[in-house]
Amino acid sequence: KKEQAVVVVTCGDLKVDTKKLKKAVGFKPKFASSTEVKALTGFSPGGVCPFALLKPLPVFLDISMKRFPVVYAAAGTPNSAVPIEFSRLVTLTNGQICNVCSA
Repeated sequence: KKEQAVVVVTCGDLKVDTKKLKKAVGFKPKFASSTEVKALTGFSPGGVCPFALLKPLPVFLDISMKRFPVVYAAAGTPNSAVPIEFSRLVTLTNGQICNVCSA
C-alpha cells in the first residue's frame, strides 16, 4: 500500500502503537511535522477536528473510544473540544475503527 497522510483519533489516556498502526494502515507510519499537519488538515497539532479537515484524509479511530457513548473531539485548537456520540463521529469521518493504541 502506498504511503499517505492519515488522521488517527485516540483517547487521551493512550498512546499510538506504531506497530499496530502499521498493521491498520498497511505501511510504515511516520508522524507529521507541525507544518505538515497544518497544511494537510487546516489545524495545528492537538486541535485537529477529524470531521472538518481541509483535505479529505482517511481517518482511523482507535477502538478504545467505543467505551464512551460520548467522546470529545478536538474542535480546532488544542484547548477546545466538541462532544459527539462515538457512532456519529464514525459516520461523519467515514472512519475505520481499529486497534492502534497501547496503554
